[in-house]
Amino acid sequence: FYEDVALIFGGTFLFANLISSCIFPLRNTPRFESPAFLVAMIFQSLSFLLLHSSVCTNNALIAQLKSDVAESSSSSGGSSTTVGGIMDFPDTCSLSTGGKCTIAAIVFW
Repeated sequence: FYEDVALIFGGTFLFANLISSCIFPLRNTPRFESPAFLVAMIFQSLSFLLLHSSVCTNNALIAQLKSDVAESSSSSGGSSTTVGGIMDFPDTCSLSTGGKCTIAAIVFW
């Protein structure tokens, strides 16, 4: 949710800034652009709240999926933490490539 708000809010002001600088190259920057980019940065940084939510720590759907996979793999002899040897479902969330891109977006805002 927060990433979408940051993208829409910040993207709107960024696009408006680019268009207006092409139309009026010697214009003064309006006073609302800096706070607008600051708000976009704040919304982007709020996306890290997901790492400490119930989605990452005590997700009932992941627990159910793990138990279903454990039941099916016990009959077929496979691993209980992977689905078809492809997906792993750890107990907690961690910072991965998407989180690093979010940090870069926060810096660029």
